[in-house]
Amino acid sequence: MNSKPIILIAAAALISATSCDRDIESTVQPQHVTFTLSFDGAAASATRATYDGLTGVWEVGDEVYGYLTSTDNVSYGPYTFTPDTAGERATFQAEITGIPDGTRIASIDAYHYDNLNAVTFDNGTISYSLPAAADGTLSYMTVSSYDYPSGSEPAASEGGTIDITEALTFTHCLSRIDIETDIPNIRDVTIGIVGGSFPSSGRLDVADGVTTAAATTALLHATPSDNFQIGIIPVDFGGNRTLRAAVVTTDGKAYTREVTVSQFARATRYTLQLNAANLTEATAIADEQAFTDISNGNYILTADLTLTEIPHITDFSGTIDGNGHTIDISTAAATTSGQGGIFATTTGDPSIRNMEIIAGDREATISEGGVLVGRLADGSTLSLDNIHASGNITASRDGDASHLFAGGIVGFVPSSSQINITNSTFTGSVTIDQTGTTGITFKNAYVGGIVGCVETGVTDFSQTASYAGTTAGSASVISGCTVTDTALNNTNDGSYDAPLFDVSGSEIYTGAIAGRCTGLITDCTVRNVVISAISEGDGTGRQARPIVGNDWYENSDNARNTYTAVTINGNAAASGTYNGANIAGSVDNRYQTN
Repeated sequence: MNSKPIILIAAAALISATSCDRDIESTVQPQHVTFTLSFDGAAASATRATYDGLTGVWEVGDEVYGYLTSTDNVSYGPYTFTPDTAGERATFQAEITGIPDGTRIASIDAYHYDNLNAVTFDNGTISYSLPAAADGTLSYMTVSSYDYPSGSEPAASEGGTIDITEALTFTHCLSRIDIETDIPNIRDVTIGIVGGSFPSSGRLDVADGVTTAAATTALLHATPSDNFQIGIIPVDFGGNRTLRAAVVTTDGKAYTREVTVSQFARATRYTLQLNAANLTEATAIADEQAFTDISNGNYILTADLTLTEIPHITDFSGTIDGNGHTIDISTAAATTSGQGGIFATTTGDPSIRNMEIIAGDREATISEGGVLVGRLADGSTLSLDNIHASGNITASRDGDASHLFAGGIVGFVPSSSQINITNSTFTGSVTIDQTGTTGITFKNAYVGGIVGCVETGVTDFSQTASYAGTTAGSASVISGCTVTDTALNNTNDGSYDAPLFDVSGSEIYTGAIAGRCTGLITDCTVRNVVISAISEGDGTGRQARPIVGNDWYENSDNARNTYTAVTINGNAAASGTYNGANIAGSVDNRYQTN
């Protein structure tokens, strides 16, 4: 059965067998034998026909791969079965070799897919992954499993035959998206889940049909063919999510559409309409000048960009979908900006998603900065999804600014603004350099792998109690983000010449996710991070922690954050989990060290 929208289907199974008696001598190694195994495959409503009534036929040249498991739980195979004829029902037969004489066959697991190299079989499960360019072929994979009733298992014998007298039932492993469009000259279609991911590989238990996702990816790409098809590993999002599709044409036009989805069920075909009537036109960005000029529109990157200068775009309020492309600023000319980043400031309700930022080794003189965004304007909301940044960043203080906030992705979120960052990563280093800073004004410094400082919902940071935990900042969310193989350096406090009435000196806060975050932090991962930072351990103004530095103002609902091999100021590497306090005012249940 080949890779087109025609597909096989089949029905449940029963096996009868013939076997030969033999004498067993314990001192003699059993001889491997050759015998024949055959079964029928036929159309059935429980299989591929559930793809909205699509029917299919076996074709000459189709291959089904089968594994045999013995009564002593040894697996043999794969063996290749081919149909004797084309049609909705066919008989499959294979010569079985390499099984010891007399071995009793307890079960057979079989699957059909065009490329054996794309899937592996291990102990009753099939592992598989989506192709790099989604073309729907994996949605044709079907599986079947049959167990003999105890006591009726046939035995392998030289020249023997084992027949499965009723048709084996083959069922779908995946769901499928068919894209219908009237847009001409399409170059590619990309789909992604806003704030979520598609599983990109999985393991299927052949016997019970349970799929376990083994990895995730945020985007799926369909390339032109007779039709657009995308195979989807079944996934339940646990509620309504937004699927965003981006269409790019060969003549440089771009379009987007957003639809609501809750799951992609196994053996189900979904249709996504991408027609002129329901698409929103977007501006395609394919070069540096076009990118530098963006402001308030709907944009899609249609090519990787290598920038010669950091644009420091101000007051960005639009939507930009990176469409899986890369922005490389590693060789861009050095520039100075009070707010450092590709986007110096954002305003309104902008969103930036689906892109990789390569920063290389960079130095900047700033007051707030990140590789992507420097600062959010007061009263604004920024959404970031599937942003992957890397680089080694060194930030020096901009003049006599009262603070320096540096993050791997974002610098500063003020109290009246909010940020939502999902499924984003940073790798590299962030270093604050305040060498030579003088004067009696406090020089507060906050460093985070994802964001330097989030102050959403809190306006008074005076410490009136031993702990000032809050849920007020929960309008900001950092979820599903990862910081790996990263160094965070916040060791020079600039001036420590505190006024006579205050001996605490500058605030120095360092955390692998955030220096300070009053928002909600959930499901984040920190791994192989080295923190070198001023820390006095009592929270009065200088803290270094595996997840968030200043946890005096943490959100009490923080949950399911893990850290592995985090070293702080040369101490032994620590691993564990981080949650919010059980209730505001308590420090219990925060960092649990493994």
